Amino acid sequence: GTGQVAYLQKKAQQLSYVEEARAAPKPPLESVVAQQGLISELRRDAADHLPRIDSQKPALRQIRLTKQAAFLSSREERHNNALDRYEKDMDMLALECSQRSEEAAQRMKDRVKNACDEVDTLLDPLEKTTDQ
Repeated sequence: GTGQVAYLQKKAQQLSYVEEARAAPKPPLESVVAQQGLISELRRDAADHLPRIDSQKPALRQIRLTKQAAFLSSREERHNNALDRYEKDMDMLALECSQRSEEAAQRMKDRVKNACDEVDTLLDPLEKTTDQ
């Protein structure tokens, strides 16, 4: 009766409280706020500490570009050397795999031949008795 209705109303009210609490906006975590503040500070400070490329003197700019070109050239050379080493290593690995495969195939052929010879040896007396 009325007790059950009251219970259901109370339960519905509790569920509405839960839904309201879930829907309410929550403040961000302190760790997130702290990290965002740090990133924001770094961005503000970075603008003060970076040299303006436009404001560089032509001689300094030329030195920087020369160093950059030298670095890129050495990086390309190291990259090409690493590619050559990789290709050689892959060729050696392929050769080694091929040799191992051939050796394994030969071992299997030898085992099959030995097994056939053994079977012939075991069956030979039986074949002689059936021929007589």
